[in-house]
Amino acid sequence: MEKILQKRVLFVSLLLVAGFSVFSVRLYHLQIVRHEELSGIAEGERLRKLTLPSSRGGIVDRNGEALVRSQPVAHVYGDRTRLLDAKNCARVVAHDEGVPLKDYRQEYDDEELRRRSVAVVSRTLAEVLGEKGYQLETTLSETSKVRFAVSKELAHDDAERLRALISERKISGIEFEDAMTRFYPNIHTLSHVLGYVNDRNEGMEGIEKTFDEHLRGTDGYRLVELGGDRREIAAYRAENQPPVNGRTVSLTIDLGLQTRLEQILDKAVVEYRPERLMAVFMNPITGEILAMASRPDFNLNTKAGNRKNLAISHTIEPGSTLKIVSLAAAYDLQLVTPNTPIFCHNGFYHKGAVFLQDHGSYGDLKPWEILEKSSNIGAFMLAKQVTSHTLYSYMRDFGFGTKSGIDLTYEHAGVVNRPGTTVNEELSLSRVAMGYSIDVTPLQMVNAMATIANGGLLMRPYIVDRVTDADGRVVMANEPEAIRRVVSETAANLVRRAMIEVTGENGTAKLAAIEGYTVAGKTGTAQKIKEDEKGRRVGYFNGKDGAPHRYVVSFGGFLPAENPALVGIVVVDDPHVKSGSTFGGTVAAPIFREFAEAAMPYLGVEPSRVPRRATRAVRRSVAVDYIPNRR
Repeated sequence: MEKILQKRVLFVSLLLVAGFSVFSVRLYHLQIVRHEELSGIAEGERLRKLTLPSSRGGIVDRNGEALVRSQPVAHVYGDRTRLLDAKNCARVVAHDEGVPLKDYRQEYDDEELRRRSVAVVSRTLAEVLGEKGYQLETTLSETSKVRFAVSKELAHDDAERLRALISERKISGIEFEDAMTRFYPNIHTLSHVLGYVNDRNEGMEGIEKTFDEHLRGTDGYRLVELGGDRREIAAYRAENQPPVNGRTVSLTIDLGLQTRLEQILDKAVVEYRPERLMAVFMNPITGEILAMASRPDFNLNTKAGNRKNLAISHTIEPGSTLKIVSLAAAYDLQLVTPNTPIFCHNGFYHKGAVFLQDHGSYGDLKPWEILEKSSNIGAFMLAKQVTSHTLYSYMRDFGFGTKSGIDLTYEHAGVVNRPGTTVNEELSLSRVAMGYSIDVTPLQMVNAMATIANGGLLMRPYIVDRVTDADGRVVMANEPEAIRRVVSETAANLVRRAMIEVTGENGTAKLAAIEGYTVAGKTGTAQKIKEDEKGRRVGYFNGKDGAPHRYVVSFGGFLPAENPALVGIVVVDDPHVKSGSTFGGTVAAPIFREFAEAAMPYLGVEPSRVPRRATRAVRRSVAVDYIPNRR
């Protein structure tokens, strides 16, 4: 019996030793082998890293007016554990119904308390969030996440109001996370230039994208320790890294001019119902863009609409506005003087595949008269003297076929066909001379106008003036930059005189004239290109095959012509005119004039004291002091 007892004691002892050994091994495994892993899990449950959002840099106009800024918002989250905790629920219901907490704990079971508490929380959320607040019960039943989103980007004032209600009603489990969002004071103004950001506050288009590196700040963080109820223990706050805000981008855009331009374009959209409408205005001396707008546009908040910046990404055949290039080249090469007669074949030219017709039966025209009358035949005669290869070189020097490098997204380089790449060189030259068989952007065309206005220099157009940090220090700045001399100053001035005649009594743009100012300009009227369903060009809307006549009309010009302060272009794609003719001089020129009339006093440019008729001395002018440019 004693031996049996001893064996039992030994067996139990061995069993205990084995059990404690297993326990010791397990303890060793947990405390030594998996120490770092389990400590990390425990710390993850105990510590939380709260993001301290940085403020994305602002975008302002040339006068410091805010175009875009960041403003604080809050993301609202629900903590499932705390929202459904029986004690927390009892506290919420008791406070809501004004009954002592202990009575509710005795009267209702935990499930009923949870149901009543969720109803109170939903009602509280609804006071600020509206209908969304009532979705809490559904969300709780459908999600298994401990932490779930209740509302995104709640305005700061609304968030503060909700915080106060939650505190007042003893609610636990609703958390707030500070964030920043983009705010656009005017949701349609300058939309294509400004661009937009995505949900991660990353720039996607426009200035928001091209200057994202400067605008984007660096978020900070704070490590906090949570108690058993998952609330922050303020006394145990740990590491803290403050945020670094983004820089401010200052544009060359003038908000006053921009706003006026967009108002005028909106009115033109109603009047003409065009497919597209584009306008760019700049300082011809510096290359600064003062206003740029396109229609259709888009809503900066909802992103609804057409986000394509047509002024730099859409190409057109410019039509007669391009005739300034042939004239400038002929003057620059000293092939003609202002008094050289150019035979225009009495308004009708047909040789081989080349067929040209003018609006009038013009015989001999002087070079400046070719521009004034917008003679297609005269422009071709000038281009023939220049030759196709040399004209191509001038086209490239004027900036056509090359991106300007402006700090915006999706700029198009346009298309200029090199001579020798077409079957009929003569036909191709005749088309290019009058602004066909070439694709240009409105920005390229206005920059070519600026080249004439400033005396023959192609300036680099720019739309960002500078970038400054939070302390106001300039970290990047743009300055006026002359890319190259395109034509001599003499040649540019002669073209300028011819462009003044275009807005005169006998010109094609009388409706661009402004009392007290000398306006130089050129009209353009081109047949609209027809495309198939795949976007391939299949001809023109020229009234053939039952298709209606459709046009792209434009007017580009500058003023005051004697000392230019503003150069611009207006392009109207497929206007619908109720009565009258559809030409650049009748549709686009009045839009230009309306803006320019407002811009002159705004820019502080006083009317000229010299009557406009006194400036029309081209007929008596004699070309002197020619400076051969090249070739």
